[in-house]
Amino acid sequence: MKNDFIFTIKNYKHLDLKDQTKEIKYLDFAIKKNSYLGLLQVDNDGFFANFFRIINKEESFKKINYSYITESNNFTFKKNFTIGKQVYLNLLLNFKFSKDLAYKNLVDFYTMINWNIGTSYHYKHVKEIKKNELIKLAILKASILEKELIILENIDKNLNANEILDLKLFINSFHNKLTILIISSNIAWLSSIVDECIVIFDNRIVEGGDIKEIIEDPYHPITWEVVLKSQDLIYDKFFSYFKDLKYDFNKKLFDFNKNYILNIELLLKPIRKEIKENHFVYSWLYSDLNLTQFIKPKINQ
Repeated sequence: MKNDFIFTIKNYKHLDLKDQTKEIKYLDFAIKKNSYLGLLQVDNDGFFANFFRIINKEESFKKINYSYITESNNFTFKKNFTIGKQVYLNLLLNFKFSKDLAYKNLVDFYTMINWNIGTSYHYKHVKEIKKNELIKLAILKASILEKELIILENIDKNLNANEILDLKLFINSFHNKLTILIISSNIAWLSSIVDECIVIFDNRIVEGGDIKEIIEDPYHPITWEVVLKSQDLIYDKFFSYFKDLKYDFNKKLFDFNKNYILNIELLLKPIRKEIKENHFVYSWLYSDLNLTQFIKPKINQ
């Protein structure tokens, strides 16, 4: 698991599964020399159902060993067992270690955290440990169990700024050591921690590649819906900022009061250069259309 996570979007398609009502997509990508196939159940908060390694020579798939860490599964820990007992049992069962060797690895596990802090978790249950500490324990457990891929889903949810910063520093310490896939709608969090990304909105993959190009380049042709979704703006609040917006067809850009929040500027910039001159912004300004329709200008393809 010493692979840098080099994310290359190759293809994605809708799979029509007649016996299921849920929409499934597949996404294949590369991590250095290894290719992977992920089955993505998009209407379930981006849950990756399975991951497979693509064996090119044999033209076959091999299911890989990965850890899926999210709050809904208690970050891979059981509620009724202590942390120490769970890690110890994992070492015994996963690697068929002897009791002595499993104990030695448990000691290594606590040393990775910090001996005094690590051993303090030994007799504690999930409910007794702070969320950000539990996430760090889950990542360390996945690494000591030699998981090929670690998936973190919405782990930044309901954390304060200090806890998010603490997690960011912790995850960044594994750069070039672990392969970690993070699922989140928090752009600020993602752009500070990952190199490559895909953007999913309204059950569809709409963008993929270098996160700095996608998020930080103000003229990148990212759709407004994606940015809006990612920033979690409230419709009514957005309208209050939008009411004085004007579009200058001669300069081909929006003119807006400098008191507008940065999020609004981010929403405006990506499509400035591409709006057709015959698109009349005011025609939608006070209509009854919902915001998603309102912010869909006609863009040159």
